[in-house]
Amino acid sequence: MILRFFDLDRNAPTLAALYFAALFLILLFPFSFSSPHATRDNSAAWPDGARGVAFGRSGLLIGEAPAAALYRRLIAGTGLTVELWLSTASVADDGQARIVTYSLSNWERNFTIDREEADIVLRLMTSRTHANGKPTLDVRGVLVPGKMQHVVVTYDFVEERVYVDGTPRAASAQRQGDFATWDPRSYLAFGNEAVGGKPWDGTLAYAAIYDMPLAAEAVAARFRLGTGAADAPADAGLLAAYDFTQRSVESAGAIADMPRLEKPAKVPADSRLFFLYLDGKFHLTVTSAGDLIRNVILFLPFGVFGFLFAERRLRSAPWAVLTTFIAAALASASFEVAQYFLAVRTSSILDVAMNAVGALLGAAGYRYWWLGSGMRRWVVQAAGQWP
Repeated sequence: MILRFFDLDRNAPTLAALYFAALFLILLFPFSFSSPHATRDNSAAWPDGARGVAFGRSGLLIGEAPAAALYRRLIAGTGLTVELWLSTASVADDGQARIVTYSLSNWERNFTIDREEADIVLRLMTSRTHANGKPTLDVRGVLVPGKMQHVVVTYDFVEERVYVDGTPRAASAQRQGDFATWDPRSYLAFGNEAVGGKPWDGTLAYAAIYDMPLAAEAVAARFRLGTGAADAPADAGLLAAYDFTQRSVESAGAIADMPRLEKPAKVPADSRLFFLYLDGKFHLTVTSAGDLIRNVILFLPFGVFGFLFAERRLRSAPWAVLTTFIAAALASASFEVAQYFLAVRTSSILDVAMNAVGALLGAAGYRYWWLGSGMRRWVVQAAGQWP
């Protein structure tokens, strides 16, 4: 019965209808449409009585240029430490919220510290990880709304650790790579993604970046300093430091040519672009190797069904394959344009190309391999014999 159902000679229309319905759901889920050009006023400010910069629901402070000097020091260092004094305003389930990021887009980053509900999520790109800093290190349920907390992330090319209020809360050795694959074009940004769309509602009092991992004792000392319970420890490895309680956006660290932070008047509400514009240049949105493969596989059935219907009308296998390829490219482009208006989806010209390649492989493979293969003959015979 099952083999009979999947016999394309008998059930192509039914199978095609099921496939295209599933394709529609996959490519347009969750159907949350909004304007791709929406911007919001930058809400980052130093309210009276605030203990630092309050980012609000659409705040962003970002370097006026890529932090190339930071990149050079970090790739030559012995690791990384990011130290923050912060207070999150909410732990609502509103997706990823960038507290601090050293990145180029939503898909390319050197490191990022996110808030997801009450969790701290570390994304760190190394020579052995995804370009988007995956897999992540999640520290569950540690953020308390309205409470000023000390968060420190360290990495020594072997193990990453996260400390909250001087106490170790998570550790992982899943990366174990260096920073050789980092992108020097990345921007240092606070309170949002470099291209907008990931706002964090909270207050940031202090931020510092080191080119070495801090030991547990040093992290505890930094926490005691922040609470006024100890004198200042030595700032070994300190590259950049921002004391936002002084309403300052200037770095007081060791790098003299760190780009100055600026507050753009408008912040993009999202960053769904076929092309990314940063640093005076257009960049293709990055798709991982896994995404490329998935986009090819997703459109293999499109090629099969497209060829079946086109070949019946054109009576020419080569023209049917070409027609299917063109139809897949147009269909994929239509879906990508629709995704451009989805708040949580990202359009990419690479997806269009890979979808079209998948359809081409499906059509050519069906015509020039499957129709003449022993596998097809076995399936047809088995389907005919199956009760």
